Formats: sequence, structure tokens, C-alpha cells
Amino acid sequence: MTFREQALVVRRGWMWVVVGAVVVAALGAFMASREPASYVSTTRMYVASAVEFDKPDQRYSQYRVSPERVASLVQLLNSQITSDAVEATSEDGLDGLQGVVVSSPPGTVVVDVQVTAASAADAERIAVGYGEVDRKSTRLNSSHTDISRMPSS
Repeated sequence: MTFREQALVVRRGWMWVVVGAVVVAALGAFMASREPASYVSTTRMYVASAVEFDKPDQRYSQYRVSPERVASLVQLLNSQITSDAVEATSEDGLDGLQGVVVSSPPGTVVVDVQVTAASAADAERIAVGYGEVDRKSTRLNSSHTDISRMPSS
């Protein structure tokens, strides 16, 4: 069958192609509307030494943190102890929480806490709670919290 013959077949049955595309689009829209909304909020923390230095030449060593310390902080943030502390410090606890992912890009002194929740307010509140709890317990400089809507998977 040549391309010309295939084009003629599609031309004769174009209505079926359009109807099929509309049905598939409608089905996809219906299924997407049934998915609960998920919002993701990320708190990024920069890890620094707990020792404060007054001299400028010593401040450099304050921000030299070993990868092992960052890795242990990621483990601490993933623990039930931190989750309980966040729940205790928040008015609404962990209501609406769908998941927490704590990670650190390799070779950096950055720790990201990514919170997924049913509403943007819950996601932000819980992510900020993680930053506040760990700022009190360790020497962290929390830079920002970013909220975005993520499609459910």
C-alpha cells in the first residue's frame, strides 16, 4: 500500500479518526479530573558549621562542611523523630500530608525537603515546619520555600 492509498483511506474515514480523538480526549479529561490535587513545597537549607568565627579568614572554614555531615542530616530529616517534632510544632499537625522526600544534591551542602500535600497551604506549612524544626536543632540557613502544583501520578 502506498502513501497515496493510505491517505485516501484516511480521507474516506476521517470521521472515525476525529470521533476517536474526541473520545480519547474526553476520557483523559474525565480521568484527570478524578485525581486528587497534589501540591509540592520545597524548603532548601544550606548547612553551615555550628561554630561562629569572627575573623574573615576563619569564616571560610565555617562553611566547609563534610559530605558525611550532610548525609547524616538527610537521615535525621527522614526520621520519625523529625516528623514528630514537626507535627508537635504545627497547629494542624501533619494534616493533608501525602509524602516527604529529603535529599541532597551530590557534592553540595544543600538539603532539600520536598513536601507533597493535598493543598498548597498544607504543603507550605509542613515544609516551613521542617525548616524551623531543624534550624532550632542544628545550624541551618533556610533560604526559601517554593510551592508548585504537581500532577498526580
